[in-house]
Amino acid sequence: MTREDRNSRPGGARRREGAYFLPADTAEVLSRQRESDPWNYDHWSYAVHFRQQRPDAFFDAQGLLCETIGARSRDRLIELFNELRLSERQKAALRLARARRHERLVRLSATHVVRVLRGRPQWAWLHGFGGEHVRETSLTIHPVYGVPYIPGSTVKGALLHWVLEAFFEGDLRRAVQTLPGRSAGKGTGALEPDGATVVGGERLAALVLREAFGFRGDDDDFYGSAVQFWDALPDEDVRLERDVLNPHYPQYYRSAGKKSPTDDEEPVPVEFYRVVGGGDGSKPDAQGALEWILTASRARLNARFQGNPEAAEQLMSVLAHWLRTMLTEEGIGAKTAIGYGRFTDVEDVTNQVLTEAKERLEAVRAKAEEERRKRAEAEAARQRVEEEARRRAEMTEAERLVDDILRLAKHPSDVEKSKGELYRQVLKFAEEGDLGPARALRAYWERVGEWSGKAVSKKQKEKVAALRRYLER
Repeated sequence: MTREDRNSRPGGARRREGAYFLPADTAEVLSRQRESDPWNYDHWSYAVHFRQQRPDAFFDAQGLLCETIGARSRDRLIELFNELRLSERQKAALRLARARRHERLVRLSATHVVRVLRGRPQWAWLHGFGGEHVRETSLTIHPVYGVPYIPGSTVKGALLHWVLEAFFEGDLRRAVQTLPGRSAGKGTGALEPDGATVVGGERLAALVLREAFGFRGDDDDFYGSAVQFWDALPDEDVRLERDVLNPHYPQYYRSAGKKSPTDDEEPVPVEFYRVVGGGDGSKPDAQGALEWILTASRARLNARFQGNPEAAEQLMSVLAHWLRTMLTEEGIGAKTAIGYGRFTDVEDVTNQVLTEAKERLEAVRAKAEEERRKRAEAEAARQRVEEEARRRAEMTEAERLVDDILRLAKHPSDVEKSKGELYRQVLKFAEEGDLGPARALRAYWERVGEWSGKAVSKKQKEKVAALRRYLER
């Protein structure tokens, strides 16, 4: 039986029941979440990509599926929230993700050149705006962390476009032809400014372009990129704000210009979410920063530029400068022509990030080492206890009593213990002819001053006399 059959009802009405199926544990989690925060679910994909249509546009108060639905699809869309902020769990997950990235960079820095830039958007930014979406205005949300981000592939593509436009008028073939010693194959040329500024000169630009982006030459020889572009993640104060597009000439746009735009057309507002930082979004210093990471194998680049051991550092410095310029002048993502996606205060924070991550790793290592030391000490203590237990298990009762006496210290509690229960046990074994415990007790009392002398009490002298009778037989 199909779902339509199960939901079918007389008169054409279909009930809502049975339309959705979830595992019991999943349904329980979602039920609890609906009570606390019905739209967030700790993942913004639910708010941005799902649950976009009003339930009452499909089902009436009795839960029956309406046969008559609004003629215009936008009438079925919910109104977006004015803003969405990360929950504390999302913030904690994002902080952990960034910390782990930084720790990986520390380990990677042993063999790779690392550059970390951090910059704040001048206003807001968008990515994935043209993706498939019921509103036709999408937004790229990280599949794991549930926050907006800019994929590394976008960073690489946007920077390649900027380099080609800035140095080669958008012509990749011209960039390839500019490479020095191109016919000699890979690894030729030295990474030098060639008399130009550090970011100027077509020759330098072509060299950096080749190493950072790779290309396929005229002879179909593929030259792979030596640089890795990481996803750009936002700070934890990132939030979504409702924004509106208000096309005044929908018929003109739908006809691809065949109809003239006129003032009597009805505007069609289109709501979407834009990405901003903390604060009220009106002040630049209230914007949350994004982090841009570039890495490249030091050995690989230095091998390509033989005779220049600093080639990797030089190339990454040039590339970082280009990325900073591209973010501040051209921007990245959608709608950059009207101000979205442009960044300010883009700074190189590599040393700060690596230093803080190293300190965290050192603290983690120190803590782990301390825990290992404590576990080792506990294990050694356990083994000593077990060994002592085995040793005492092999003793006779008299030998264990002697062992107990030998363990006594000069502490008053031990002295009193020797005069009580231990003394009575010593007398018992002495009566049986075993004088080992008596000799041990005598040695202990002599050591603590309880065998003879003016300070010995009358009662203690009686106990000493009793021991003497057994020892002098």
